Amino acid sequence: MKYRKLTAIILAAVTAICAAGCNGSDTSGASGVSSGTDSTSSDNTSISENNNTTPQSDFEFGQVAMGGGGFVSGVFATKEEGLYYARTDVGGAYRYNKDTEKWEALSYDISEEDRGLLGIDGLAFAENEPNKLFLLAGTEYFSNGLTCLLYSDDYGKTWNRTDLSELIKAHGNGMGRGNGERIAVDPKNSDIIYIGGRTGGMIKSTDGGKTFTALDMGTKTTTSNG
Repeated sequence: MKYRKLTAIILAAVTAICAAGCNGSDTSGASGVSSGTDSTSSDNTSISENNNTTPQSDFEFGQVAMGGGGFVSGVFATKEEGLYYARTDVGGAYRYNKDTEKWEALSYDISEEDRGLLGIDGLAFAENEPNKLFLLAGTEYFSNGLTCLLYSDDYGKTWNRTDLSELIKAHGNGMGRGNGERIAVDPKNSDIIYIGGRTGGMIKSTDGGKTFTALDMGTKTTTSNG
């Protein structure tokens, strides 16, 4: 009994010491936090008073131009002063705006299903009518290899398309994409257009790109490099 009583007294003492210590810490901590808060508040007031901040309403916000990414496969100058076109391998085509001195992406209603048309394998325009623009578009591994001719007669503001998938295949992100153009427009007649595919050989249009027929070249139409 003596030992039990002694043990109980010791436990009670330890408990009392712990309780006192914890209460002291809490009080000290609370005091410290309160003091810290007061100090921070004072500092903030000081900073606010000494710093001439500008209201958010004084700023004008807008979108950041991210661009298409990838490689610029070709840049083309026209006879029209300040008018330039460019094509990229995975980011569509662009037109230079001489007024803003910036490149602007040409939008032609690309959906998720036909995103492969962002790969531009060739670009051409009518020599004497640079408002007439032609793009050979397609990416081998997107959109089931969809290949189209995109054509515009208003500098790329609005577009029409002709599906060429049954005749040839384009691959804007393929090997040799910067070696030259796969599309050409007759300089004397912009209704006549020639396109060389990575497969399928060469095709020709005589109605401005609305329809095409395959040309018999008498050679193989597919090579290991497209």
